Amino acid sequence: MRILFASLGLWALGVMAAMAQPTVIAASQIDSVTVYLEGALVHRSFTAQLPAGESNVTFEGLSASLVGSTVVIGLENGLTPLSVNMQSQSWDPYGEEAYYTRLVDSLEEVRWEQTSIQNEMTALNEELAILKENRSLNAGANGLSLERLQELSTYMRTRTLAIQQQLAQHTRDKRTWDEQVKQIERELARYRGGIPQYRKQVSFLVRNPQARRVRGVFSYFATNANWNAEYDIKVADLDSDLQITYKANVYNGTYEDWNQVAVKVSTATPSLNVTLPTLDVWRLSGEDDRRMYRMSMDFAGNAMPSAVMEDSFGDVGNAGNAQEVVEVGEFAVDFNILEPVTLAGNYEQRVYTLQTQSAPAEYQHYAIPKLGKQVYLIARLADWDQLNLLSGQASIYFSGKYTGQSNINIRNARDTLEFSLGEDPQVLVSRKLEEDFTERVLLGSKRRERKGYALYVKNSRTSEIKLRLLDQHPISTQEEIEVALVNNGGAEVNAETGEMVWDLVLAPGQVRQISFAFEVVYPKTKKVRLQQEQYRSRSQRFSY
Repeated sequence: MRILFASLGLWALGVMAAMAQPTVIAASQIDSVTVYLEGALVHRSFTAQLPAGESNVTFEGLSASLVGSTVVIGLENGLTPLSVNMQSQSWDPYGEEAYYTRLVDSLEEVRWEQTSIQNEMTALNEELAILKENRSLNAGANGLSLERLQELSTYMRTRTLAIQQQLAQHTRDKRTWDEQVKQIERELARYRGGIPQYRKQVSFLVRNPQARRVRGVFSYFATNANWNAEYDIKVADLDSDLQITYKANVYNGTYEDWNQVAVKVSTATPSLNVTLPTLDVWRLSGEDDRRMYRMSMDFAGNAMPSAVMEDSFGDVGNAGNAQEVVEVGEFAVDFNILEPVTLAGNYEQRVYTLQTQSAPAEYQHYAIPKLGKQVYLIARLADWDQLNLLSGQASIYFSGKYTGQSNINIRNARDTLEFSLGEDPQVLVSRKLEEDFTERVLLGSKRRERKGYALYVKNSRTSEIKLRLLDQHPISTQEEIEVALVNNGGAEVNAETGEMVWDLVLAPGQVRQISFAFEVVYPKTKKVRLQQEQYRSRSQRFSY
């Protein structure tokens, strides 16, 4: 039988009753945990040797982030808790924490190394001082042969050099140990500052008709735990389905260790009380379904095209808010972690595999040869909402090779979800200025410039590919500067942005050339630059 205490309204009654009843400290263990995007539902089991009559059963050392209104207690043999109360108990967090103990032990070891090196340096300096004193005495000594003086000089020089080299090495080692001491002390300070100085204690009053051992279960919600989605995405070739391995990066900051615990992760919203939930009004606003292709940074800072769906929802989140917004699908989903989880409660996190699925995908290449010779492969997933995906980071493997990191962002997805699979070196592009279509002439008080470009594409693959090629022509911001697209090369042109798009289908081994040209007419008194400069970042140089 289970009873939910959504509030602790009987707290005072429970405390007064408990004062007159024997207290039984019950040992419990965590059996399973459900981790939500914020918080975790912890399930424990316990046994207690109860006397006949009324007794107060107490659980000590529970998480400081336990939410009292979520406590659920169940007892066997038809027993029912008469009252429940919760209070904080003082707790020494340092004596039980293995990580804290390791830090303290490490600090002692490093300080011992510091002391040993300092002692050796002191001894070496003493020896060096004696050598210097003996050198002065020997310099004025009478009766020493020249051969003996040379032997002494050689010894002193050799030994002095050896001591100085040892001192230099010890000085370097000491700096290393000094830095390690500072790092450990900083970690200890951070650790002490993050550990709560108390734990929660939950007690319940029960009436037992006879002395016996009773088993039971109880659960509660604790904050300071969460998880986020990660993926491994593997593509064998362009004729194969995607293999998506779901992963969960689970974080435990409850200060309750999970030892060989069954854990599942959930996208649902946990219920923290017994109040009946209600639906908020679902308001729709108009959306601009225009697709804008922009440049974004992918993998190791390489530029790549990405499809950005402009919508009316605006930016999610606030820079001044520590909360992180996580995009999830329409339906709540639970995933069981396939292995028992062992995760310390002091901010430890680990990545666990959830499941692997296959999904049919359409593959398309994207290139902007004006910005570089890279050609990127994009996967397009239809009916992606059936895959129970969350927004998250993905490790990409293409043709058996790791190609880098990409991001799955379901917020920008419509009917089809797109994400990058990285650069495809088997598709080549280049861009060249065509001299025959480039000229600069004077027309009275005006100047006319014409630019012509040739785009070259080669499919070195053994299969047909689809390629989206992007370029642009300039847009005038002044009436006296006139821009005309002389030859669009068959592109789909956006007159407002100057964007030019070619959707090509290339057979295996096919080479394709596309030419386009534009001209600009402007007053000869003006300076108009038709070479659009590219800017790159680099680290600064330093002289020593």
